[in-house]
Amino acid sequence: MARSFIAKLRDKCDDLASLPGQLGRQREDLGDGLRSIPWRDYVIVFRYAGEGVEIVRILHGARYIPALMAREPEG
Repeated sequence: MARSFIAKLRDKCDDLASLPGQLGRQREDLGDGLRSIPWRDYVIVFRYAGEGVEIVRILHGARYIPALMAREPEG
C-alpha cells in the first residue's frame, strides 16, 4: 500500500515537471517563486526551475502550511 502511494505521488510530481505552463497556485506568501497544488489530502509546494520543477515540500493539507514553511526542514 505504501509503495503504491509513493508511486502515485511520484507520478503527480512527474506530471508537474512534464506539463507546460504555470500549474498550481502562486504562493508568494510561502516564498519567492513558490506555487502549490493539491493532491489527495496533501499539498505539493514547488517552483519551476528551468525545464522542470523543484519539489520543495509535500505537506498534509490539514496542517497550517505557512507556519511549517517558515521552519527549516528536518533532515
